[in-house]
Amino acid sequence: MRKYDVEHQDFMERSCDSRAGYKHHLTNDYLNYLKQEVMDLCHREQLHQVDLFTPAEKRITDREYQARRRGQKKMEERNRKMASEGITPRKTTFETQKDFLRSAIDEAAVVCASLEEFQNFLWEKYQISFKISRGRFSY
Repeated sequence: MRKYDVEHQDFMERSCDSRAGYKHHLTNDYLNYLKQEVMDLCHREQLHQVDLFTPAEKRITDREYQARRRGQKKMEERNRKMASEGITPRKTTFETQKDFLRSAIDEAAVVCASLEEFQNFLWEKYQISFKISRGRFSY
């Protein structure tokens, strides 16, 4: 709810969007305006700022993020025990199954030119089976 009358902005579509007592009307333009305002505020206050207009390179779910965090914590504990026993750990960063699958697919996509070659590469190097069902890829 808008508390005070404000000057009409470019992102406002209706005349009541700038008057007190009316709800904010959320549009893509308004959302972009808010993102820019947050970015400007963080820059002005010299805070770390992520560019809100460019999408993430690799999107992961919250569930996957939490699994990676828990796995990394467990791995660090195991590695600490191994180091105290004088054993050097082989891995220091935890990788979920999805991370493993993504990296294998990325590597195969660069190297392979056909689907058959792609399928063979994944199986021979990573033991990942690949099939196409109803136009969708399954791994």
